[in-house]
Formats: sequence, structure tokens, C-alpha cells
Amino acid sequence: AVFKGAFFYDLPQGVTREMVGLGAAPAYSFDHFKADLHKALVAKFGPDAKPGNIAFDITGNSGRLPADVTAFLPHRRYTRRPDGSFTYVEGVETRSTGGTRRIINWHQEHYDYGVAKNEATKRRFKRVVRILKRLKGDMTESGTPEAKAAAAAVPSFLVESLVFNATDTCFNKEEGSYVQDVRTVVAHCWNETKDDVTAGKLVEVNKVKPLFGGHQKWTRDQAHAFLLRAWNHAGFAS
Repeated sequence: AVFKGAFFYDLPQGVTREMVGLGAAPAYSFDHFKADLHKALVAKFGPDAKPGNIAFDITGNSGRLPADVTAFLPHRRYTRRPDGSFTYVEGVETRSTGGTRRIINWHQEHYDYGVAKNEATKRRFKRVVRILKRLKGDMTESGTPEAKAAAAAVPSFLVESLVFNATDTCFNKEEGSYVQDVRTVVAHCWNETKDDVTAGKLVEVNKVKPLFGGHQKWTRDQAHAFLLRAWNHAGFAS
């Protein structure tokens, strides 16, 4: 659920609210919206609506699947143009109870850049992502202990973002087969995650957030280990 009557924002270093033209903060805040959303969910679902640290959990029953509901505000990330004026890209943001954790998503950018990547690779980007996600699942079920641990540490979103960072030349290696595409993508991403310098250039599919850093739930080492175990699990020769 997104309330658009207010928004979160990030400003460049040394830039103030006044410089980008922001007025006073609205009286109705994120905390107000989250509290009102909780009341509405309790009115609809009663005790089946339970607040969590981030989202509200809706318990399933015989006539309803379990679900979760999260309160969001728009999020604006401001940057300075060469002429000194400011612009921003907009995503959505939620915060944990007490505001200790921020979660910012860029849904439209994720969609737009994902579609563009898929078109640029003749639809192989999404197909290689699906293959690697299935490989991750197979590692979890039947891999070595090391492969299982490596797969468990890597969420599907990270797998998709790693493939997104592979150059377009990694795709369409062999007509009618995806083996060489997967092999080339895994090798490329393994090399890109060898150290913090090269990995620091990688981004999420939205191209807004760096793929690695303290803001993420995963680390470069975990991604690097997963790619090595995926290579071995797939039986690729060195």
C-alpha cells in the first residue's frame, strides 16, 4: 500500500531541503499511515492481521491464502544537473518499526531496464535468469554441503541482478542451446565479483542501487562463492 501524500528523500552531500525546493514536512507522516493501515487491516481481518517489523502478516484460512501488506511512501533520490538545478528518480520506501531499517525499491526502473536487457539479448536474459534460479534450487536439494550453503545465502533477486550485469556479448553464444550462455555468464560474473573494486561497479537491475554494500542483505563474498559452486554443480570444465 502506497500513500502518495508525503514522501521520503535522499539529498546529495551538502544539499538542503530548501535548495531543492522542498517545503515543510507534511503533518500526516509515514508512522500515521502505517498506524491507520494497521487499523484498517484489523477491521477487515481481525486477529488474523498481525504487525511485523516491516510488514503486516495476514494469516491464511480455508478460504484465503496467507499474505503480507507493507506500508510505503514514494522515495525521491535527488541529483544535481550540470546547470546546478536538481532532478530526482522516484521509487518507494518503507521503514521498520522504530525506523532503524530503510527498504527502498525501484519497481518501474527494474521493469524498464529488465525489458531493455531482455530485448538487447534476444530474450535470453530472462531465460538465463530462470536457468540459474533452477540451478540454485537444485544445488539446495542435491548439491554438496558447500553448494547447499552457497545457494542458501543468495536470494533470487541477487541472481537476477548478477545476470543483468553480464555484458550483452555473454548471450546468444550458440543457436538452440543455452549451455554456453550460462557458462559465459557465470564466468563473467565470477570475475566481476573477485574484489571490491570490480564488484563496486555492479548495480541492481534498476541501475539506481549498487549491488553490494552495507545496505544489502548479501555480500560480495557470498555472491562469488555461489558462482563458483554453481559452476561446479553444472559440471562446467575449467
